[in-house]
Amino acid sequence: VPTDTVFILNSLLFLIGGFLVFWMAAGFSMLEAGLVRSKNVTMQLTKNMGLFGFACLAYYFVGYNLMYPLGTEYAVTFVPKIRLDIVVSDDEADGVISTIENTAKTGKIGDGKIFVLDVDQAVRVRTGETGDDAV
Repeated sequence: VPTDTVFILNSLLFLIGGFLVFWMAAGFSMLEAGLVRSKNVTMQLTKNMGLFGFACLAYYFVGYNLMYPLGTEYAVTFVPKIRLDIVVSDDEADGVISTIENTAKTGKIGDGKIFVLDVDQAVRVRTGETGDDAV
């Protein structure tokens, strides 16, 4: 999923959720104002505004960072994997390994692995060559 799409969908969810919470708080205020005597309505609405303000500050300082952590330690980007099977003679192996390592290294998770295996026998099917001649 492209990074821009993730950002857009996260922002949309954040805005819709915020809109719904604001309307929910207003609805509860009206409900509670209707359940108390008229002389206590002002006190009830003041209490609701204070609680809503406290909830907004708590979300700003704690909740947002839990939902959308800062830094890149949580960002995982997937790189398409490829597999290379390379057969070279023993005297060329170290040069090929260092070339692949220097070219593929990014310093991030997922750089890959290099396995070195012995090839007991190699045969070129078309010509019938064997051993180093087939390589």
